[in-house]
Amino acid sequence: MAYRRERILRYASLGYSYTSISSMMGCSPSLISKDMSYITKAAQTQINKHIEEKLPVEHQKTVMLYEEIKNRAVEISNNTTHDRDKIAALALAKDCGESLYELNTEGRHIKKAIKAAAGLKEKLEELEDREDEEIEEVQFYRPVDDHE
Repeated sequence: MAYRRERILRYASLGYSYTSISSMMGCSPSLISKDMSYITKAAQTQINKHIEEKLPVEHQKTVMLYEEIKNRAVEISNNTTHDRDKIAALALAKDCGESLYELNTEGRHIKKAIKAAAGLKEKLEELEDREDEEIEEVQFYRPVDDHE
């Protein structure tokens, strides 16, 4: 079943209609439609889980990393006697501070992820619309029986 769904998704991603996919795979358009419905719901769940569970943790990890780098850079600048090293360390601390500010105030990375997720959601909705159209086609589909 997983292999069939993977093939269906591959063909759908290449732009084939459900009817074409069913012909290539030798199964009914209604089965293709059902599998695409399952695939769509699974993708929505996966995207939501990523946004709700993984993205906040990755955000926190990134904030902590920037803070650690900034603190270590300040420590290096305070402990070195070489002006070139002091300037480089302070520049690194400044860059980390700016990145932290952007991450915490603008949240552009999160905004990008949300925008990307919205785009993916729109594509999933388009697939669902295609699925509805294909279901209408299925009503008129009658497999030819070689034994008639």
